[in-house]
Amino acid sequence: EPMSVEHRFLGGFVWDGQSPDGYTKSLDTCTDNFHMDRTQITANQVVKAGVPILYTYDVMWQESPVAWSSRWDVYLNEDHMVPAQVHWYSITNSILVVLFLSLLVVSILV
Repeated sequence: EPMSVEHRFLGGFVWDGQSPDGYTKSLDTCTDNFHMDRTQITANQVVKAGVPILYTYDVMWQESPVAWSSRWDVYLNEDHMVPAQVHWYSITNSILVVLFLSLLVVSILV
């Protein structure tokens, strides 16, 4: 059965899902500036229809030696990933498919 972390607000605050107070209140189950591991989950919430679930996330920033201006180079330069022969094969294959379908249409119309 689906499970989630049963989050609780500090001080027993109960959020209705609408008021803006829920966005600023701290959680008892998550601490600020600290990554929560699976072993630190104290209570599980069984996911059921009609039961509200409080979603949270955390981000762990890591410094990278890659310069900001060249961070996409690994994705844009495909020299090391795909050989040039594959591109020619794809182009040839596309041309042959277009020719075949054109001949098929011409043979049906004539």
